Amino acid sequence: MTITFDLLNNADELNACRSQWIEFISNDVVGSNLSNHPAKILMELELNPKRELRTLVVREDENIVAIAPFFIEPGVFWVTLSVLKLLKFKQRKLRLFGSAFILRAHCDHASVTESIFSYMVREVDFDVVYLHHVDCSQFLWRFINSPVLRQFGLRMTPMNNSTPTSFLIEHEGNYEAYLQTLGKKSRQNLQRTTRKLFREQNARVELYRDESQVAPFLDDLDTIFKNTWQARTFGYKPRNDRKSLDFYQNIAREGWLRSYILYIDDQPVAFEHVFQFGQWFEFRECGFDSDWSSYGVGSIAILLALKDIFDETDSAVTVDFGIGEAPYKKTFGNQTREIAAVNLYSMSAKAFPVILQKYLLVLERLIRELVRRFNIERFVRKLLKRQ
Repeated sequence: MTITFDLLNNADELNACRSQWIEFISNDVVGSNLSNHPAKILMELELNPKRELRTLVVREDENIVAIAPFFIEPGVFWVTLSVLKLLKFKQRKLRLFGSAFILRAHCDHASVTESIFSYMVREVDFDVVYLHHVDCSQFLWRFINSPVLRQFGLRMTPMNNSTPTSFLIEHEGNYEAYLQTLGKKSRQNLQRTTRKLFREQNARVELYRDESQVAPFLDDLDTIFKNTWQARTFGYKPRNDRKSLDFYQNIAREGWLRSYILYIDDQPVAFEHVFQFGQWFEFRECGFDSDWSSYGVGSIAILLALKDIFDETDSAVTVDFGIGEAPYKKTFGNQTREIAAVNLYSMSAKAFPVILQKYLLVLERLIRELVRRFNIERFVRKLLKRQ
């Protein structure tokens, strides 16, 4: 049995391997998703030209057994204490497209993962491995928490003191069956507000999937976004520029676009930006016009998008709302997963910022405990707001 490694360093090398990659993920594998599909990676590289591909293909007797879709992202690392930014350093982060390695289902996952880390540490120039979205229920999380990691001179430290939660829907059946999984109060409120909107207003929801629909979809999304709480809080950013148009047309061309806009008459008032990858539906972003908030148009748009998805198929589907504690995710979701963001570092000078941050996180936990114990949270918040 011969193990060989191919390191893909640019888009041309990825394209040369693309057909083999597609054939590999069409078989029985784990870890394959939209984020680490080769077509999506090529789009991301075009969208973010500073990223440098460093994807490792592992073969066993010339057959692919694993793909580690890494890339290098040059940037800065901020050393922080709570919300205070203290120092910044230039850093070359080794990151993953997606949240896992793609592994053949029936192989020795531990051995293959060890070989991946051994190769990357030996052959690739990076300052730190930044894994920003690791599912705590999956193999990669268990591996990086094991003593084996130190064999490669790596140690793990969390990026922050919290472990975010990802909210999902896992469901098999039609829309009516899904409604019965919601809490009685939530179900009744959603049905009542939906009936009220359609009774009092000329409302409709439109599905956008085709490449030719991308431009009008982004124009209407941009119209809504200007009056969302997100734009008012964090600032408006055009959503229909040339770069976005090209990116989403490529997404639609691959058959992954499945987005929705809720209209009242001809006015767009809410959007659900959704990608579909097989039976996986990724709710990437949502928003609504604040002037229509009294009608609950944001929740209604989500509900109608889910109705369209569940009514199309009776097979098992997964809807991923992503990480965060937004109330709508708790209302609609029926499953949760803990997601971790971690750095893997070596005991070397280039890892100094990460090591410093590690000990500042310990200090932050001690300070928070003292603040809680002496009941001075309000005073500390006021003090931080002045900074």
